[in-house]
Amino acid sequence: MQSAALFPPTLLLIFTNGQVYFHLLLELAAALATYGFLVQLRVGRLIAASGAIAFALSGTFAWFDHAPVNPVAFLPLVLWGVERGFTTPGFRRPTSWILISAGLALSLYAGFPETAYIDGILAGLWALVRLCQLPKGRRPEYLATLAIGLTVGLFIAAPILTAFADYLGVANVGSHSGVFGGTSLPSSIFPQLVMPYLFGPISAFSGNDPSGVLNSAWGQVGGYLSVPLIVLGTIGVAGRPNRPLRVVLTLWLILALGRTYGVPPFQKIVNLLPGMKDVAFFRYSMSSCALALIILAVFGMDDLRRRLVSGRVMIVAGAIGLILIGGSILEARGLLRNLMTAHDHNLWAGTSQVWAIATVVLVIAISVGLKGRLQLCLLAALVGLDTFAMFVVPEFSAPRAENVYLAPATYLAEHLGTSRYYTVGPLPPNYGSYFGAAEFNSNDLPEPRAYDKLAVQSFGLSLNGADTTADQQATNFLNRLGQFERVGVKYLLTPGGFQLPAAPNASKMRLVESGPSGEIFEVPSPQRLYRAQGVGCRVESQTISSATVDCSSSGTLYREELFMSGWTATIDQRTVKVDPAGIYQRIALPPGRSTVGFSFTPQHMDWALAGFVIGAITWIGGLYLLLIRRRNRVTSMGTLSS
Repeated sequence: MQSAALFPPTLLLIFTNGQVYFHLLLELAAALATYGFLVQLRVGRLIAASGAIAFALSGTFAWFDHAPVNPVAFLPLVLWGVERGFTTPGFRRPTSWILISAGLALSLYAGFPETAYIDGILAGLWALVRLCQLPKGRRPEYLATLAIGLTVGLFIAAPILTAFADYLGVANVGSHSGVFGGTSLPSSIFPQLVMPYLFGPISAFSGNDPSGVLNSAWGQVGGYLSVPLIVLGTIGVAGRPNRPLRVVLTLWLILALGRTYGVPPFQKIVNLLPGMKDVAFFRYSMSSCALALIILAVFGMDDLRRRLVSGRVMIVAGAIGLILIGGSILEARGLLRNLMTAHDHNLWAGTSQVWAIATVVLVIAISVGLKGRLQLCLLAALVGLDTFAMFVVPEFSAPRAENVYLAPATYLAEHLGTSRYYTVGPLPPNYGSYFGAAEFNSNDLPEPRAYDKLAVQSFGLSLNGADTTADQQATNFLNRLGQFERVGVKYLLTPGGFQLPAAPNASKMRLVESGPSGEIFEVPSPQRLYRAQGVGCRVESQTISSATVDCSSSGTLYREELFMSGWTATIDQRTVKVDPAGIYQRIALPPGRSTVGFSFTPQHMDWALAGFVIGAITWIGGLYLLLIRRRNRVTSMGTLSS
């Protein structure tokens, strides 16, 4: 899931700067889907474009560049489909369920189910409101449309869901087992929600905060909200058109933000939702909050365009914005005092406060003092300027250039073969896979319970390695060298210039690669991935997924890879059973020379692939039907005009 292995945009990572293209594509998809959705709400196109830009450059996109951001782009796509089904009657019109199923499937393939789940709750609330607004006679058709979209989307996503569900059965999910039900963000960082850089750029001043709150906050916060959008959203709350939607969006913002910052009643209410105690809601709900606020702000701008807003409402909205900023400044005093030793902290704090107050004043001045197209253009420009300014600030914190020394990674990829390496730096756990080098370290939840038990009980490891230094980890490695050899660890990777501690077995280690970014020490006698047992049995050659074995009589082949249901093996193209050998694998060998191959397929994947085919054919059929109808409509219009 977290690697988004089946997510089509992941293919962009084969290119240089693929990460940039990946995120640009997500932001573009978010903008286009939001624009289409807002146009469906029948607001002005300039207003819709303003809302689309605001969501595509929202706080979650600005601060997240890892897996949780992937599904965010597809929430407006699902909402667009839900809204399309409401405004265009008849489930036989496929546009609605095509959009719903595409958004749902892409959200799941995007690889972060927590974000997808929370976004899905907002989409579900929207659908429920629209269902209640429909005449009773139209409700069955609307429910059928939603059901088709949901079913087709789940069918298309069946392979990733099946693999994920299969893996969860043997996995350690860490805090995702009820712990998050009581976790929230500290109220002291609430000011960051409306003034994102009040405490400086991302993590820049964390070391100057002795309380550690700021450092923890940057690791847990999921984004921010724009001050102009807050004021315009407040105007939107007061409007009458689409009143039920405005109420639900407001309630969602109150519930979600209350839960995020640990307000007890809201925390209890949100935790009533199925599985919500297993989800880091405080971190991954911010994208849905941002979109809810943007929709309210769009409603507010549209009300101003239609001249449905009284001067009193505008003044009250501005006052609420200023009160929110003032309260945030008061709440921030403690943390700001902690940052007194940080260079330029006053500049960041002062600029943030002035910018927030100025944008509130400008929104109200434009709303009260101007009318018509000029008012709308200036409000859209202000929203765009503020959104862009907040989005671009982290880019200035990025390094302009880096000296990358890849020799250690290249050495490992070329010399490991079927062995593994253990790292105490500079490559963190899991990053060896980027270079095609197998690592013993792992901290990528969910992990196999068998691995976690082995790592903690047999190797004395901290699963994240966060509470031990490189020297402590290296000492533990040397003290347990024989155990690491038995699981096929061939190399120890350390930071550049690292000296092995004076521990037992240190003298047995041989330095084989040295450079400014890393040192590689070779382990004396690592066990091979495959081990044959029996009279005259020997392994002649091996790769990660195959081995050639010769036995005088029947024997057993052991493979030091974690066992899980779904592993299969072939001996000379004949399928044989893979049995567990403790936590590892074994198969029975016949006499003679055998070529053995191993492969893994999650359980029930045949059914999942069948579901995918059915879903894909249905979706393509719906798209084809849509194109045929549009072509016929264009032909009919041409005939009438002639």
